[in-house]
Amino acid sequence: MGLPGPTEFRMVVKVNLKKLVGFLVVIFVLFWIISAPTSASGTVEGLLASLKEAGQSLVTFMSNVAN
Repeated sequence: MGLPGPTEFRMVVKVNLKKLVGFLVVIFVLFWIISAPTSASGTVEGLLASLKEAGQSLVTFMSNVAN
């Protein structure tokens, strides 16, 4: 079995880079939660409130379209 060609090498690097970035994001989030739990919980609450508002807007839109 020979060495991988340029295409295979790029594919391996891309997959490994994707895994590395995902791992670093998880580590950063865990560090943030451990070092600043109040700030992290406030941000999560804000994101959930935004998602709730977006969901309610979507329901209102669909209700108006159905009428």
